[in-house]
Amino acid sequence: MEVILLVLGVVLIVLITIDMLSTILRMNGGGFISNFILKKIWNTFFVLSKKNGSSPILSNAGFFVILMLFCLWIGSIWIGYSLIYLSHVPSVVNTNTLLPSNWVGKIYFVGYTLSSLGNGDLKSGGDAWRILSNILSLHGTFLVTLSISYIIPVLDAVIKKRTLSAYIYQLGRSPAELLRNCWNGKDFSLLHDQFQSLHTMILNHSEKHLAYPVLRYFHSNELKYSAPLCMAILDEVVTIQEVYKIDKSDRAYNWLILKKSLNSYLEILSDSNVKPTDEAPPFEYSEDLDFSELTSDKKLTEILEKFKKRRKILAGSVKEDGWDWDDVIKKREVKRKF
Repeated sequence: MEVILLVLGVVLIVLITIDMLSTILRMNGGGFISNFILKKIWNTFFVLSKKNGSSPILSNAGFFVILMLFCLWIGSIWIGYSLIYLSHVPSVVNTNTLLPSNWVGKIYFVGYTLSSLGNGDLKSGGDAWRILSNILSLHGTFLVTLSISYIIPVLDAVIKKRTLSAYIYQLGRSPAELLRNCWNGKDFSLLHDQFQSLHTMILNHSEKHLAYPVLRYFHSNELKYSAPLCMAILDEVVTIQEVYKIDKSDRAYNWLILKKSLNSYLEILSDSNVKPTDEAPPFEYSEDLDFSELTSDKKLTEILEKFKKRRKILAGSVKEDGWDWDDVIKKREVKRKF
């Protein structure tokens, strides 16, 4: 039994340390344990909200997820070292009587050593255990400091995520509306003026998703702050340009630059195990924007085949955030010729 406790403690400490370092220090989308637990917590909130993106329950998921992530890391380290000390009877002794502590005392000893509060009425029961106590204190201080320093930038990333979403939503609450708002009667120069800012903000958002995988669980119950929805709106605008070539100006190359930044976002979604929808969402913009004469239905079907996988992933991302594709397209009655 003592050997089992020792092995379990060491394995748990090694696994959770690797998971922490992988999540905090590596740009790989997070550790396996953290991602698994956080996904389960998000799914619980998602079910409780009845998969409704406007539910206030989902808007509290991000706070709870980051809190549970901190508790998972620190709690696992505490449990791991406690198992090691429990594996040997005289590992912790009473300072005055030198008698072995009970199991509660050993857990208590690990807790105050982990938090660097200093020795109390208990102490290590031998030279090897004194050295382990030093390792425990250093290890605990390092990981606690690291986890706290991880949380602060996450909040900054959440603010930038909301800023990007609001920026896109103000340009237009749907792909068709965005194009109408940025058409000045001659060209899309109004939209071209936004391309550089959008390109930088999207790349920054994509990299933040890699650095802070917990970011995806910070949900807003307002459409204008939903990153998956607003990114889908913008990507649909780029797809409309790819299909219909509505912008024929000498600045049309800017669309390609924006598409490349969106490609990086799509790669992050794919790596984040976002489940694509079974079917690509309908591409019904020609009537709303009145450029149906620009291509035939047969040619349109052939062109859209190239964007099928891309649009499935975007639709899946919108769905996993609690919204429907109808929230993306929002058809309007006003038409505009290009």
